[in-house]
Amino acid sequence: MASPPGRSSSLAGPQTLETRTTKPPPKGAALVLCAGRSARMGRPKALLPFQGGTFLSVILDRLRALGLPFMAVVRGPDLLLPEEVLAGLPVLVNPDPETGPIGSIQAGLKAGARGFPWLLAVPVDHPAVTLETLQALVRAAEAGGGHLWVPSHRGRRGHPVVFSQACYEDLMSVPPGEGARWVVARHRNLRVEVPVEDPGVLRNVDTPQEYRQLLREDGVLGHGSRFRDRDPQAAGRVGGGDTEARDPATFGTSRSRPKPMTRFVLNSRVVQTDQPPGTILLDFIRLSSGLTGTKEACREGECGACTVLLGSPGPQGLVYRAVASCLLPLGDVQGCHVVTVEGLSEGPLTLVQEMILEHSASQCGFCTPGIVMSLTGFCLASTTFSFPEALDALDGNLCRCTGYVAIRDAARALCERLEGVQLDPEVRVATLVELGVLPRGFLEAPGLVSQLQTPEPPSTSEAVNPVLVAGGTDLFVQKPDELREAPLEFLSRRRDLDFIRLEDGVLRVGGAVTLESFRLSEVVNRVFPTLRDDLLLHSSTILRNRATLTGNIVNASPVGDVTIMLLALDATLEIGTAAGQTRRVPLSEFYRGYKEFDLTPGELITEIRIPEPAPGTRFSFEKVSNREILDIAAVSTALRLVLAPDGTIQDLRLSAGGVAPVPLFVTGLEKFRGLKPEGETVGLLARHVVEAVSPISDIRGSATYKRLLLGQLVRAHFSAEVLS
Repeated sequence: MASPPGRSSSLAGPQTLETRTTKPPPKGAALVLCAGRSARMGRPKALLPFQGGTFLSVILDRLRALGLPFMAVVRGPDLLLPEEVLAGLPVLVNPDPETGPIGSIQAGLKAGARGFPWLLAVPVDHPAVTLETLQALVRAAEAGGGHLWVPSHRGRRGHPVVFSQACYEDLMSVPPGEGARWVVARHRNLRVEVPVEDPGVLRNVDTPQEYRQLLREDGVLGHGSRFRDRDPQAAGRVGGGDTEARDPATFGTSRSRPKPMTRFVLNSRVVQTDQPPGTILLDFIRLSSGLTGTKEACREGECGACTVLLGSPGPQGLVYRAVASCLLPLGDVQGCHVVTVEGLSEGPLTLVQEMILEHSASQCGFCTPGIVMSLTGFCLASTTFSFPEALDALDGNLCRCTGYVAIRDAARALCERLEGVQLDPEVRVATLVELGVLPRGFLEAPGLVSQLQTPEPPSTSEAVNPVLVAGGTDLFVQKPDELREAPLEFLSRRRDLDFIRLEDGVLRVGGAVTLESFRLSEVVNRVFPTLRDDLLLHSSTILRNRATLTGNIVNASPVGDVTIMLLALDATLEIGTAAGQTRRVPLSEFYRGYKEFDLTPGELITEIRIPEPAPGTRFSFEKVSNREILDIAAVSTALRLVLAPDGTIQDLRLSAGGVAPVPLFVTGLEKFRGLKPEGETVGLLARHVVEAVSPISDIRGSATYKRLLLGQLVRAHFSAEVLS
């Protein structure tokens, strides 16, 4: 597409005769998404001054240089755009900006973009993305080999995204409440990352503070240029007499409003920051503190490269757990001790580091810091120092060089060195310091934490309907940008929700209890001994140390492992209302549809109540996924079976995941009471369950496959091992 009259086309760069005659033009389409209401910015982001023009005009200049056959701008119903910037481009309207970018993409597909082999979706709040990056994405899309293409800068994925035609159907049928991330997740196995040396792909400009920082980095506000394009005079034009560009912090903000402060101990020093509570801890560690030993990779908690130790105050001092810092909001470490790999390196090598070195368990070294932190977390949490427990502690750590044999050897040697050590919980840290597992700085941490005067985390919970954050292990995968400056309330600080106790034949579990605390609880292990191993199939240690049972429930995923188990165990939810009252809802009646459940704004699950099993009770959980651990189930099922003294079925509860829009509780099983759980009875039960489900075909398998698999898993519940 040619440049309009009066607008420079220099961004296209010089063209030789060879490139004009031998390279065919690209075949895809492009949309500029600017339908958002810009509420946090206080004025339309599309019209913000930048590099001699506006966000929108700069992006359009670069897109025009690509020569695409179809381009359009998608705006909201109330946004008027200057015609001189559009220069004849089609302008589409997203009638409901609240739907977010997905609504704009759908408008573009309906208007004609669907007829092109790929679609480049450019958010207007990413104006610093360079022409070279756009060209790299176009080249990748033209080459094919994937369903979508995402730019990545130093291992971190950003925007814009290119969607192939294989994604169009999903883009048009995104479930209510979901967005384009849902589509990206469905096609993640065919996602192609395009490495670029362009930090602009990560620069999402949503607030006046972020706009000010963008201008500083571009050279407008007196700092060096990072995102400067080919026009060296652009910054001077923006700065000349434009007071709004010179002081963007005045857009929609109040200078007198105090910012919440987060105070915590980072390694051996007290840190105080006014960064938003929703800031990801990994970003604070690497970008603000310069501690780059903690690596950035997946940003989904699936690789362990970002693992740190989080020491939280408890009745017997600081309790340390290994966690994924890429999913941990900064506000939730208030009053805690955060330890990075640099915090273990303040003296000689620790025992863990020595074992890694002696057994050649580090190859490229990228994943090694996370592995060291997970093994150190194992030393702080384990009561037996057994090798199987050490391997469990590493279940969330990938080695990109696949040096797992050496890593296991190092873990085994560590356990052998610690064999026979008896650790009193009150002196555990001191003992580990003497054994060389921890540096001596750990002895000073409790004193430093006690000096932090603010007992509660920074929060804007006085706002209407703050976002409740329990573990955040899924929330901060799905919506990290939205949550950064959102009002947050951290349930991990609710001590009244952190309990596990058996009372009057009911196992009572508080709404803030983490999966790992539940898995390792002596009370739980006594009442439900198989859950200790069953819950190892849920995510990984660094995620279970943050994720909560109630979070798994309200996530409402049809394949939520914990929800499937609790359905079979006949759990009831105790819900606190906004009026201070409580009500109880059986978990089997909690779900109303896909991602819909019986919880209104202001309500909170305060407790999960599980009846103590009667004599003769068996429990079984089965799950099939591509990987044994750290993976989502294709199909899962749980069974609670009560046998009468004569061996017949006295009671039967069965649930299934991945085969319905909700975590499914299977009804109609009363007819199997009084029958022997064998042969024909099991076959009839399996058939009953398969007929009760309605799976869909997706990336994890066809509907036919899921029905067949569920039937086999139901039969597996009645193995000799379970019935014994």
